[in-house]
Amino acid sequence: MDHLLDQAAGIFDTSQAAPIYHQVEQLVVQEASYTFTVWPSELAARRSNVQGFVYYPDLILRLRDLELSS
Repeated sequence: MDHLLDQAAGIFDTSQAAPIYHQVEQLVVQEASYTFTVWPSELAARRSNVQGFVYYPDLILRLRDLELSS
């Protein structure tokens, strides 16, 4: 399946790539016991005295610039 996805991703013409993606879809339906179709939203809660927090959607926390105000 990875080979098919790589092959389709390398085709600029979507009408040529579509049959390959359809083949991948059929493999998923046949072989996967379940498939995630939705990615849950991410939330970031913080206290009001935390300063310098920036949320990045890659889920890697950057804590170097965090400060606690009094």
